[in-house]
Amino acid sequence: MKKAMIILFVPLLILLISATSRTYINPTSIQNKLDVNANHIGGIFRVGILDNYYKINLSSTNKSNYYGKVKLFDVSKEVYIANSSKSIELNKEIPHPEAVFLSSDLPCGYADLVLDFLGICECDEHLKTNDNVTDNKAIHILGTDLYSSDIIDDKLDNMLIDKKNGYDYAKVICMADIIGKEIYIEQYQKTWFGDYNIWDTNIDIYVAVNITKEIYYYNK
Repeated sequence: MKKAMIILFVPLLILLISATSRTYINPTSIQNKLDVNANHIGGIFRVGILDNYYKINLSSTNKSNYYGKVKLFDVSKEVYIANSSKSIELNKEIPHPEAVFLSSDLPCGYADLVLDFLGICECDEHLKTNDNVTDNKAIHILGTDLYSSDIIDDKLDNMLIDKKNGYDYAKVICMADIIGKEIYIEQYQKTWFGDYNIWDTNIDIYVAVNITKEIYYYNK
């Protein structure tokens, strides 16, 4: 009987551990990882008949900048709550608790490579370095347009917003700790004569961690 209980308990324990939410990531730890001399190479992907890969390069002379807790975007429309609590429809999300935004609409493989370098990628499915398509969502953050493949527009869920004394309106917003830095990125093509650099540029990246949905109360 005791053996049966152990066999049943172990899968349950694994399930409980896997269901545990991600812990808070200290932005300073991200800055420390970004502010080094380092390079990181992504997986091989096919373009035409030849293999390619992405590479990111970081410099310790070019320091990162922590912007604090920043609003990413609205997750819902506003709702009038002066009289009673209201159910509100959420219409946008980032499916992971962290993401990387780029200052140009470039393949998401570069953003995934940054997450891989930082060691905070959600799972293997998130590391799509073979995605060579530039069709990312643009949002206005920190006074500029930034691009991410992680933003999903959909009818996702409903959320109850309680009435709060002193406020007439509310909406759900997406917030995150933002760390920004300029890095050097490259794309290489593997040929019979060796690896060939076919494209490179400097780009601003913005690492968003501790992404949460929060209720914002206000008056007009």
